[in-house]
Amino acid sequence: MNIGDYNVIKRVESGEEAINLLSGQEKFDFIEVIEKCSAQIILFSGGGNDIVGRYDFELFLQKSKSQESFHKYLCFDRIKRRLNQIENAYRDLVDYTLTFSKSRRTIKIVTHSYDYAYPRNKGVDL
Repeated sequence: MNIGDYNVIKRVESGEEAINLLSGQEKFDFIEVIEKCSAQIILFSGGGNDIVGRYDFELFLQKSKSQESFHKYLCFDRIKRRLNQIENAYRDLVDYTLTFSKSRRTIKIVTHSYDYAYPRNKGVDL
């Protein structure tokens, strides 16, 4: 088996956020592709940059004089809202696929994660 045995449609570049992939024009482009082709598998890679991307990470941090815990440096309300947005983007992926795909009864969606993020004692320059 080699890549020549498959038709591959690449829709975006690396670093794209899952939220962006399933909203605006990207959403309509995705729907158009799955309506026209009889895909058997959708490989969806997104979500890592939704939290630690160049536009949002600093918004999840706050200054703190406390050295007690890393919790003092995090804006949990913002993080929770962002995680809900990402979850809803994946729900939209499934919903759009099942609604618009020609092969909705047999299509598979394959995703992945970037692992768990663990706090560490090494700081970061902002």
